[in-house]
Amino acid sequence: PEKTPSIISTSSLIPASIEKSIAVTTDRPYAVFLTLSSEGLQPITQNTVKNIVIKEEGLTTNNERVLTAISLTRFFALSKMPPSGILTRSLDNPYMIGFIGTSGTPVPFLILKTSEYETSVIGMLEWERDIPKFFDTVFGTSMELSTKNLKFKDVVLSGHDSRVLETNTEIGVTYAFVNPTTIIITTNKNSLKELFNAIQEN
Repeated sequence: PEKTPSIISTSSLIPASIEKSIAVTTDRPYAVFLTLSSEGLQPITQNTVKNIVIKEEGLTTNNERVLTAISLTRFFALSKMPPSGILTRSLDNPYMIGFIGTSGTPVPFLILKTSEYETSVIGMLEWERDIPKFFDTVFGTSMELSTKNLKFKDVVLSGHDSRVLETNTEIGVTYAFVNPTTIIITTNKNSLKELFNAIQEN
């Protein structure tokens, strides 16, 4: 009988109470984001962090089938909406995607690591106009139309310089460099503050 692929575990960048693995299928690899979107509809306790790990089957040097977490480059490739090269070249491979619980629907987030702070700042500014569509694609949000004619503005959240794209609803885009090596992108200012705290306590 065919062997079931083994699973290589991964660690999250911030403490997570829940971890869920999603596998990329060979016949419909991009459908992984439909599964990811459905995870965002599952209620979780307020401020609880759910880490989502996207895995894909590969072969070891001994030709054994194994499921491993996909790289950041592969994640962006699957989305078909990668940031500009100036940003992607400045990013390191550890990253984290997931949801944080609120009083309503869980809020999606993406945490990126960088080793080139100044380059990443420029790259994020260039990527701003496409972040709503990226979140719509990856997390199943509906921000592109509601934010089309809006612009990001500078705000200070929990002592951190942040960029916010606000709409008439609670859903928008907000991101910040919580330190020179860590970028948090999410859709809710209160959730961004909670993620700040999680990183600082980690």
